Amino acid sequence: MLLYGVGSPLAIDAEESCRRSGRFVVAGVRNVEGDVHVTAAVRIVAPGALTAAERALACIVPLFTPGHRHAGVADAARHGLVRGATLVDATAVVAQSSSVGAGTWINAGAIVGGLGALSEWVLVNRGASLGHHAQVEAFASIGPGAVLAGLVHVGRGAMVGAGALVCPRSGSGAMSWAPPAASCRRTCRIACRSKVTPRAWSARWPDTAASRSDAPRRHHRSGASPRIADRPLCRGLQGHRTQPVDERDVLPQADALRGRRRFGEREGSGRVRPAWTPAT
Repeated sequence: MLLYGVGSPLAIDAEESCRRSGRFVVAGVRNVEGDVHVTAAVRIVAPGALTAAERALACIVPLFTPGHRHAGVADAARHGLVRGATLVDATAVVAQSSSVGAGTWINAGAIVGGLGALSEWVLVNRGASLGHHAQVEAFASIGPGAVLAGLVHVGRGAMVGAGALVCPRSGSGAMSWAPPAASCRRTCRIACRSKVTPRAWSARWPDTAASRSDAPRRHHRSGASPRIADRPLCRGLQGHRTQPVDERDVLPQADALRGRRRFGEREGSGRVRPAWTPAT
C-alpha cells in the first residue's frame, strides 16, 4: 500500500500501524514540498514518479483535518490513485458486526462497538472509543481519546476533538467541529468550559430555548461557567469556521471583551446567572 501525504506529522503513526498490522508500505508520496514524517525505511517519491503498478495500489491519506484529507484524496485521484486502503491497527478492537469503508484508518488502541458503520476516508485516532451503533460519515475525524457513547451520528467532514465526550443519541452535523475536551449533548449542541476536565462535570439542559433561560445552571466547584453553542462550529470541507455562541452563558472574561452581556451574582447562592442588558 501507499502513504499519500507523508508531510503530515501523523504519517509516522500510519507507518507504525502498517508495521503492526503486517501491511507493507511500498512508498510514501510527498505531494507537497517540505519535511517528511516517516522513517528511512519508507521510500519517498513524488506523485509524478509513481509507476503504473504503484498507482494500482490502495493508499491511505494520513491527514487529520477533514478538509485537508479531502483535498489530499482529490490530489491523489488526479495522479491516478483511486483506491483507498482500509487500515485497522493491530491493537485496535473493532466489532465483527461493524463495517469499515475504504480509505478509513483506525489508529492504535481505538475501539469500535457493535453494529458501527464507518464510511470511506474516516480517521479514528489513538485511543478513541466509539459506542454501539455509531454512524460516522465520510471524511470525518475522531480525535485521540474521544469517547462517543451509543447511537451517536457524526456527519460528513465533521471533526470530534481530542478528549471530547459525546453523549448517547447525539449528532455533530455535517462539517461541524466539536472542540477538544468538550462535552456534547444532543444534536449540534456543544458544551465546553475552561480549566475543568470533562469527566468532572455534568449538566442537564432542557430541550427548548425558553426553558433554558430559566433553568438552574449547575457549575463545577471551581466556579467555572460552561459555554453553550447551539449550532455547530464549522470547519470542514469548505475550509471555513464560524463559532456561534449563546451569549447568555459566555464566561465573564469573554463577556468583558465582547461588551454585550454582564453577569450578575445572586447573593448567598453561590450561583452565577446572567443579567440581561441590551446589545450595543
